[in-house]
Amino acid sequence: MKTKVINKPDLLKASNRRKQDTNVIYNDFNYSNEVKDFIKNKKVFIKTYGCQANVRDEEYMLGQLIEQGSIKVDDEKSADIIVINTCAVRENAEDKVYGEIGNLKNLYYKNKNLIIAITGCMIEQPEILDFLLNTFPYVKLYLGTHELHNLINYLYEVNKNNERIIAVESKPGEVIEDDRVDRS
Repeated sequence: MKTKVINKPDLLKASNRRKQDTNVIYNDFNYSNEVKDFIKNKKVFIKTYGCQANVRDEEYMLGQLIEQGSIKVDDEKSADIIVINTCAVRENAEDKVYGEIGNLKNLYYKNKNLIIAITGCMIEQPEILDFLLNTFPYVKLYLGTHELHNLINYLYEVNKNNERIIAVESKPGEVIEDDRVDRS
């Protein structure tokens, strides 16, 4: 499988945040008909590890997906898309994530169309991202917290091009605003 690296984490760049440089972007979520057709009726399972910010990110991702016709499921075995949303603050959460990703291996080999994605701040640490890339070849999408607004487009691209995508950019001073959330 090909790997497309859109961007990788840069901790030095991320640390250069200055309040006056903050740029707020309002996401309008205009998708092509092809992307809409792809995501519609996809069964999505998201499991979140970590803090309240991660819970908010899960609500945000679900809001995007459900608005485009995806269906939230409570069991990863019935999912077409599995998202593991991670936290870098708690080591216990990191250990659980490694175990969870390992457990998904059997599901992927039973269903090669399954898309497994890892999101969150854990993968924004370069050494952890490299470990994950080398250890779990069946994970098809790595999406940093500054890229969550591109989730649906990247899921489509992973599926269409049968490639792994890494989009973990460090963007100091950028905030993406949107009110699409699902708290069900």
